[in-house]
Amino acid sequence: MDIATTTSENSHFNQLQLASFEPIKKIKKRFNCKLCGRKRMYFCYNCRVYIENVGDYVPKVKLPFNVDIIKHRLERDGKSTAVHAVLLAPEQTKIFDNFVDVPEYEL
Repeated sequence: MDIATTTSENSHFNQLQLASFEPIKKIKKRFNCKLCGRKRMYFCYNCRVYIENVGDYVPKVKLPFNVDIIKHRLERDGKSTAVHAVLLAPEQTKIFDNFVDVPEYEL
């Protein structure tokens, strides 16, 4: 029994049903963000919103927990993967760009 076979047989991902990527693959140009007007391909990383109707093809995920992301002040929005979390799970995800805005946490 090899590891690859065992992993694929037991994978929880086998139950997932993915929608077609074709509508998103067809997007070949950049559009203006409806909030800031900057040209972006799929989403605006500054405004943290999808471009045009891309959001119609991307699921919203309900996480079993809340996620607070504290971004370093020098981290560029265009390079940060934090935006992906906000777009996919907007109800459970917050990004704090400024350290003074971070709430006090209790352990």
